[in-house]
Amino acid sequence: MEIRQVRYFMEVAAGGSFNQAAARLHLTQPAVSRQIKALEEELGVVLLARGKRSVALTPEGEIFYEEAQDLLAHIDRVVRRVQSNQSREVLRVGYAPSLVSDLLPKAIAHFKVLQRNVRVDLVDMTPKEICERAAKGLIDVAIIPRGVESRLRGVELIEITRLDPVLVVPKGHRLARLSKIPPRILQNVHLYGLGRRDFPEYAPRLRAILKPYDVVPVLVSQTSDGAASLFAKMIADNGAAVLTEGVVDSLPASLVARPFRPALAPLVILAALFVSRPSLNAEGFARQLKEEAERRKKPRVH
Repeated sequence: MEIRQVRYFMEVAAGGSFNQAAARLHLTQPAVSRQIKALEEELGVVLLARGKRSVALTPEGEIFYEEAQDLLAHIDRVVRRVQSNQSREVLRVGYAPSLVSDLLPKAIAHFKVLQRNVRVDLVDMTPKEICERAAKGLIDVAIIPRGVESRLRGVELIEITRLDPVLVVPKGHRLARLSKIPPRILQNVHLYGLGRRDFPEYAPRLRAILKPYDVVPVLVSQTSDGAASLFAKMIADNGAAVLTEGVVDSLPASLVARPFRPALAPLVILAALFVSRPSLNAEGFARQLKEEAERRKKPRVH
């Protein structure tokens, strides 16, 4: 459970609206919705009853809201006490969902050992939102897939890792029976994917990695609300999607991921540092993220 998830929940519960809470938090509604859904899944209960125009607390949500008020009040007291004792620099990191979420905890832990006086603020965003915030100088490090860097100005790029594409399908899908997916089997398979509005690089890249196998992808549904909404649509329609191995840890229990054989071209993940506002902390954080990725890829010796 993350503190930001609790804060997002409290904002929605107080106002009875995801849109209003997102405006107060200076985030998009899908980003707030994703985090609260993740909180509910971790707790194993539904906290908010979602209506067409408003939301209300469930009985479990009322209990959580009551207890969370005391929890956040205590955390705020601790933060004020620490901040009054020593000023801290803030490093703002924007990252696209499911790209490096598995690398972040350990990378942050290693970074804090070296830079105790720097607070790392993580913001989960779509590539489009990352570019918009970067243009306003609101991000110090942007973690992005290759292809997005062309929309950022004045950046130095560091390759963090490469993620292999996987096919994600519901457990009842006919392709779930295969342990490895031949790329040519996707010819005429109806695919789901990420939407053009917030993920404009998704469809062109999908076409590019399947082209060597003479496969023209048939995208029948695309969502711009992110991975959580895509998963829900796939489960409802028994649909398949080509994503990357970075999503595996966040898949709902009813979805599975299968590798491609032969492997499709990997997705390169980059850290973008802004030349106009150079930062040793930003550079150091990107280096820690890269080192954590290399540790994950390193073969184990038996």
